[in-house]
Amino acid sequence: MAVKTAYWTIAGASVAETANWLIAHPSAGLKVPVNAPVPTDVDLDLASVGNVPVQDALEGADYTVARTNEGVAIRAEFGAIPETAVRRTLKEGAALGGPGQG
Repeated sequence: MAVKTAYWTIAGASVAETANWLIAHPSAGLKVPVNAPVPTDVDLDLASVGNVPVQDALEGADYTVARTNEGVAIRAEFGAIPETAVRRTLKEGAALGGPGQG
């Protein structure tokens, strides 16, 4: 798995409004596998939004939105499996997590 990480901040934004914007605007060519809106009536410290090319994909993007004193900070992690990669064989019943699932 090749992984790249990026960070940025948005002054004056809330965790819920930022996460909901990310849900409504997935990265180009990707989709949000769980697109239930983040509640806006709760004061959240943290939210995570995944983006995948297809449901149950191991590749994609994970956005973590965290509250700061000025607004929010966002960490974006992008992962892709190179075509030349060899996947290990998992034990029966085991599975790998998708973006943001470790």
